[in-house]
Formats: sequence, structure tokens, C-alpha cells
Amino acid sequence: MPLTSDTLKGLWAGMPVPWTAQDQVDEEALRENVRRMCRAGAHGVYSHGTTGEFYAQTPEEWRQVARVTVEECRPFGTPTQVGCTALWTAEAVRRVRFAQEIGAGGVQVAFPFWLAVSDAEAARFLKEVTRQAPGMPLILYNTGRSKKPLTPDLLKRLLDQDLPLIGCKGVASQEEAAAFLDLAPGLRIFVGEDLLADWWHAGVRGSYSSLVYACPKLMLRYFELCEEGHPEAVEIGKGLQRLFREFVIPLVQEGFTDTAFDRTFAAATGILTGELLASRPPYRAATRNDVDRFLQICLRVFPRFLEESRVAAPAGRGGLVLPETNLVPRPPQTVEPIEHKRLGGIFLETQFVSPSNDPPRRRGRGRRLPETTEKKSYPRRTTKGHEGAEVSRDGVARSRKHER
Repeated sequence: MPLTSDTLKGLWAGMPVPWTAQDQVDEEALRENVRRMCRAGAHGVYSHGTTGEFYAQTPEEWRQVARVTVEECRPFGTPTQVGCTALWTAEAVRRVRFAQEIGAGGVQVAFPFWLAVSDAEAARFLKEVTRQAPGMPLILYNTGRSKKPLTPDLLKRLLDQDLPLIGCKGVASQEEAAAFLDLAPGLRIFVGEDLLADWWHAGVRGSYSSLVYACPKLMLRYFELCEEGHPEAVEIGKGLQRLFREFVIPLVQEGFTDTAFDRTFAAATGILTGELLASRPPYRAATRNDVDRFLQICLRVFPRFLEESRVAAPAGRGGLVLPETNLVPRPPQTVEPIEHKRLGGIFLETQFVSPSNDPPRRRGRGRRLPETTEKKSYPRRTTKGHEGAEVSRDGVARSRKHER
């Protein structure tokens, strides 16, 4: 069934592709992993994002992964999206048509990314793609890698063309989310899991998630709490922010890839099956050392995540195995959100972090976000970004980023 603005919400599992030792799609493992997400209650399953390595598959492999995803979700009634990003219009059209033929609920498309496109070219591209697949719901993958960020002016142009645009993955700020929703109230905006609770009042309504297949119980409860406006949602969000700050940001600066991060999360808890750490060269793949590092950091900064993952691991699997560690617990910390820096589809915060009895010490830079649940206009931030990242005037970091 095609997605609508009403049904596009929640935590969607952005699936990694398990590869065999012969570098082939492990179809049996992929089918089982999709089924596990459906049984766990994920609000949707999404193929061919950055984690799904759409950029590193033959046309035959791309069709195989898309077909398996849709086929396995259908008996459960779980909504599906297929990523159809391509380097030129005709290939994007072929992918969108195929996704429509196999019964996907929607397609997610980024602007062609090798050469930057103008606003006029971007609008013509989406117009042609949607014209060739009438009635197919469209979600825009608003990533810095495409070199064409969505702006209010570009969104107006897209709306004037009456495109079936129902969602946007990634915004640079709460102010930007509010501006988009002013123009298109029915647009569903998705952000990183760690921002979902803090940005809920700005109108965001979901996340394309890897953590939902690392700990489905906690993450799905997190979304329910966000919908309810419960304070516990903010506490879970802060735990995710600590986890991202301690594990994700340092490895982003070392060139760790999006799919490597998400495969690390999946391998750490044993919810999914198959060979999860392998990804296609030349990009760096995750290792067991990375998994152990993640587990150690998680034990220190957000142990609840591992506790609830242990409960969710399927019977008969080894599941969660915690590494030996001599880490000494740190004193309790007070965390005050200051600013968020955009790294592709996920937004990593800079914060004041200080032991409870010590004076604050500053990490990062930026403006303190208001402590309020009311909708307000948020001034656009300025930042130099992470080391090695060039940040444009629209706030989009042009570096290797963590997105799904």
C-alpha cells in the first residue's frame, strides 16, 4: 500500500546488506533480518540508504535486495521504502519504476551527486522521476553528499510542480524544519535518533534508524514516549547523545563510514544474523575491535541500551557478549545541549559536559538551545565544523558523514 503523510512516521530500520565470503548478497540472512525487524515492530523497513550501500551494488544486486525487502515485509503488513538514488535521471527512473512494480510503499531519492545541480535542474529531475511513476510517494534524501541541500526556495519550487513529496530525510536545524513545515504542513521530517525527543516540538516525526535493529525494545518505546511527550523520552535521547559523542564523533574524524557504524551497532547486540561487519571496499569496514570499543563505551555512558538489547536477542543466538574491560566508572555528568552540527543525515551535538562537582568545561561551540517545549524560531547556527570538514553558508558539512 502506498505511503501517505499520515503513515510515514516512526523508526524505520535502514537495513545493511549481509555479504557472503564470496562477496555475494546473503539472501537468506537478509530475508531473516527483514523478518526480525517486522516481528520486532519496526514502523517500516528501508533498503538502499547509505548503510544499505546502494552505491556499491550491481543493477542485479540492487533489484535483488529491493525485491527481498518488499517480499518479506508484505506478510507482516510492514511499510517499505526503496532507496532509488542514482547519478542520472534515466537510472533513477528505472529504479523508481522497479520499486513501484514490486509494491514498495514509497521511494527515497537524493539529487544526483557527482556534479552539483541547480535548483532548476533539481526540480526538473524530480518532476521527471515522478512523472514516469505516477502516484509513487516520494521522500527526499536531503544529504550534503548530493551537493544540493533542500532550501525553502527550492521546496517552494517543488511544491509548485505538485510532486507527490511526502517526506524529507534530514534537516540542518529546528529552524529549517519549522520553515519547511510552514510551506508544507503535511511533509514528514526525519532526523537522527538522538535528536528525535529534543526536536519533536519542531515537528519532526521519525528517524531512519540503525539502533532500532540493535535494540528494538528500547528504541520503539522511545518513539512512543516522544509521541506522548513523556520526559523519559528526553532522558533516552540524552543517553543516545552521550553514546554518539563518545563513539561516533571520534570515528567520524578518522574516516569511519556510515555503513560501518551501523554494522557495528547491529553486530554488537546479536539481533540480526549473517556476516554484518563486512562492507564493500574501498571504504573501511568495521571490525570486532570496533564492536568491543562500542560495547565498552555503551557500558559506561548508556548501559540501559545494552541491558534491553540483551532481553531482545533472539533465542538460540549468542547475542550480546560483553568484552573484558578495566574501565573505571566516571563521576556523574551533567549534560546541557548547546548546538548540533550536521553530519549528513545525522546531527551530532556539541555540549558542555562536566563532572558533577567540577566547573564546566566547554566542548565544541555554538548557541544554547532554549529549554522549552514551545515552538519558537531558532537562529541559524554558524560553526567551523569538525576538523577537516568544510561547512557551507547553509550549515551543511561537506565531509564524510554518518547517515543511513
